[in-house]
Amino acid sequence: MRKVLEVLRQAGLKLKLKKCEFAKKQLKYLRFIVREFEIKLDSEKIRAIMDQLALTNQIQIRSFLEMIRFFKNYIQGFSTIITSITNLLTKKIHFV
Repeated sequence: MRKVLEVLRQAGLKLKLKKCEFAKKQLKYLRFIVREFEIKLDSEKIRAIMDQLALTNQIQIRSFLEMIRFFKNYIQGFSTIITSITNLLTKKIHFV
């Protein structure tokens, strides 16, 4: 921990003690759960995608695509999977 604090000091960064947590076995950082030897996606974020209601207009589709683009580095064949969703953004598609 001393080394981490020294690197932060050398970089000119300061920490607010009330925002710091020490001796934790895991922490949430951005959309990840970070443990000693493991970094994985936060299951709450994945659940939000899985629980997504049916998309009924282009605004909802754009919002959904923005939400899932973060995961593109973690899903093999991501661009192929979302192609059909992206195609719904063309003006030729009409929602019923």
